[in-house]
Amino acid sequence: MTTENRDKWAKILHAALMGESHYQWADKSLNIVVCKDGRAITQGEHSNVDAIVIMHIGDDVAIRSRKFVWQPKDATFEMPKQLEFEQSYEHLNAFRAANENFLALRSSFRVKSVVFSGYGNNLMRKVNLYTDTVMQIALQLAFLKTHGSFAPIYETASTRKFFHGRTETVRGCTHEMVAFGRAVMEHKSIADQKRLFIAAYEAHNQLMDEAMNGKGIDRHLYGLQKAMEWLRKDCKTPIPQPAIFTDEAYKIAGGHGNFLLSTSFIGYMGENDEIGSYGYVTAMRPDGYGAFYRIGKDRCHLFSLPSI
Repeated sequence: MTTENRDKWAKILHAALMGESHYQWADKSLNIVVCKDGRAITQGEHSNVDAIVIMHIGDDVAIRSRKFVWQPKDATFEMPKQLEFEQSYEHLNAFRAANENFLALRSSFRVKSVVFSGYGNNLMRKVNLYTDTVMQIALQLAFLKTHGSFAPIYETASTRKFFHGRTETVRGCTHEMVAFGRAVMEHKSIADQKRLFIAAYEAHNQLMDEAMNGKGIDRHLYGLQKAMEWLRKDCKTPIPQPAIFTDEAYKIAGGHGNFLLSTSFIGYMGENDEIGSYGYVTAMRPDGYGAFYRIGKDRCHLFSLPSI
């Protein structure tokens, strides 16, 4: 792996989420910030829009902007007037406290940008493999080699083929994935590793297909949990939580937003392997990772948020 333009990408990624407190409005659906070098970053509240939508808009704007040169025109504007705001000591103290909390959080937040040039979509097509699935296996194997254990891993699956469909979760830490990881760590024969790799690859593809076709479980369970919370508010007789939501195994497996690896394939690179728009969200856990990547013809670009 290489760190091509690492500092540049990491700086932009960091600014997108943890830049300066004064230009981030947490009560807005979307913030757009234009940097001095002309790059634009957006920060949004994720519940009402999927990241891939914003990325598609960004790519489309970039393509359209290359087709013409904007010619500025002279315009006359009124002289701006400064507005004076009266602020109480309570407000000023609240501002200071909020900014201090923001700075403390920002200091613990790290972003890495890594380019892997070992292969891309071209090679994967030649060997009849889907690059995204290979990336998922690689991420699980990297976690295993780093921490000595397997990670509950979340990958986003799109359900946009359905009316109002958005996403579903692919739980990629399968029995087949574990068997392959153990074979690698125990230095089993190449034949055994290849056989187990194919089994892990096919199991992941099946889960992805099921999730994209509305057969996943996480959004269904989330809906049941929220419905239960709503019913309990108006119930005179308390309704006990279903056992699945209070079982420790549910949390360990990633339930309630506890996946150690939060990942997403955020699209293919451009015709000339230009990265284009990209995005990410934070890790779900303080000891976890967010790993988001774009796939090019001959390389993959990974944006990682390591554990604190």
